[in-house]
Amino acid sequence: MTEGQVVGSVYFGGGTPSLMPPATVAAVLDAVHRAWPVTGDLETTLEANPTSVETGRLTDFRSAGINRVSLGVQALDDRALAALGRHHSVAEARQAVDAAAAIYDRFSFDLIYGRPGQTPDAWRAELQDAVTMTRDHVSAYELTIEPGTAYFRDGVAGPDEDTGAALYAVTQEVLCGAGMPAYEISNYARPGGECRHNLAVWR
Repeated sequence: MTEGQVVGSVYFGGGTPSLMPPATVAAVLDAVHRAWPVTGDLETTLEANPTSVETGRLTDFRSAGINRVSLGVQALDDRALAALGRHHSVAEARQAVDAAAAIYDRFSFDLIYGRPGQTPDAWRAELQDAVTMTRDHVSAYELTIEPGTAYFRDGVAGPDEDTGAALYAVTQEVLCGAGMPAYEISNYARPGGECRHNLAVWR
């Protein structure tokens, strides 16, 4: 089924793949190279949380063959991070982004909007802060409440339609205004900074 196909990207994502030993990542990438032809500029992305433990392994993942990281920052507001159940602070998130920038030519981070009580003005300020931290890519996802999650059990609701639309408009305004247009529904990048794996999936 994959005969004649050339691999252009490998994405370690979903859950917390950065908890894998770097040697496991290296073994998977070795297996990919043995099984298929790959492009000369193969993109290899790993999702990681911006905790001190995971940030401390970024160099090892680089040595294992990862050349792009995506950090699950989620918010640049400590109260929001606590409400989201995240195990890092804004300070740790900034340290993780700085570490990624020092180790990798390409990196990105995620933010979530539509959080309970979030206003368009607060989101605008958060995005403007994010623009100063990134190099060329930001992912911005609207919060959705799924059955079975803690938010669902606690009766927390996502944004109403008008608020969601206002927050989305702010996202477009700030990120596109910073030279990072949307290249798919939740991802924004400067030309050339797009995640190739995202592009391949959406195409």
